[in-house]
Formats: sequence, C-alpha cells, structure tokens
Amino acid sequence: MIVSASATAYFGSTEDITVRDHEPPVVTSPAATTPNARDTIRWGALPGAVRYALQLATLSLKIPSLIFAAGLTTTSFTPPENLGIGKWRVWVRAYDQFEVPGFWSFPRDFQVVAAPTITAPLTGAITTTPGRPSFTITRKESK
Repeated sequence: MIVSASATAYFGSTEDITVRDHEPPVVTSPAATTPNARDTIRWGALPGAVRYALQLATLSLKIPSLIFAAGLTTTSFTPPENLGIGKWRVWVRAYDQFEVPGFWSFPRDFQVVAAPTITAPLTGAITTTPGRPSFTITRKESK
C-alpha cells in the first residue's frame, strides 16, 4: 500500500507500507505422541514477524499456563526442563516490527508417553529359588 500526504507549506511525502493481516503461525511439532519429555516445539515462520510468543499448558493437571515465553526470535522452542508424562497444549503468536501481536495459533495437543525402563533383575540374575522375582521400574529420562 502506498500512502501519500501533502499540505500547504509542507513538503509532500510518499511512504510504502505493508499491512499484514496478522495470521497465526502453524505449529508443526511435536507429533501427537512423543516419548521425548523435552521435545522441541516448532512452527512455520511468518513474513514480517520479528519475534514470537509461546504458551504451553498441561491438560492433565488443568493448569491454565505452565510456560510462557515471549521473546523468541526463532521458530522453535525447547522446554527448559522435562515435561511430565501426560497431555500438553501449545499455542504460538507472532509480533511485527510495531509490536502488534498476531492471532494465537490453533492449539496443538500432544502427549508425552515416556516408556519405563526395566532395570532389574539383571540378565542371569533370576534363580530357581522359591518365591517371586522382584522388578524395579523407573521412568526413562529423555536426552
């Protein structure tokens, strides 16, 4: 769009400006289920966006917002610590050079399903003595 302005006793001026409709970003990951408790959240870049804000909430505990990050200058975010096993929802929005926020993205739901790791009994540790073997199950930490 080109805007022109002039007035008596002032120099005329023409400025080319771009008006954006502030469309929302599209969140592309993580997948619907992930074994990674710190999976990277990614979204598509928007033309004219200078930064993004992200909101992440757990659906399992009904907490409105667990993580809010506002000064993101890239199109990805990795949570600062492991997310718990359960259901999560993420939204992203863009800001333009005038700090005008765009619309929030459609929510993307995903579930962290870290599998347990069997750590005992060790191979060859089962004997034929009477009784039942004992097993220890621990949550697998993602890397």
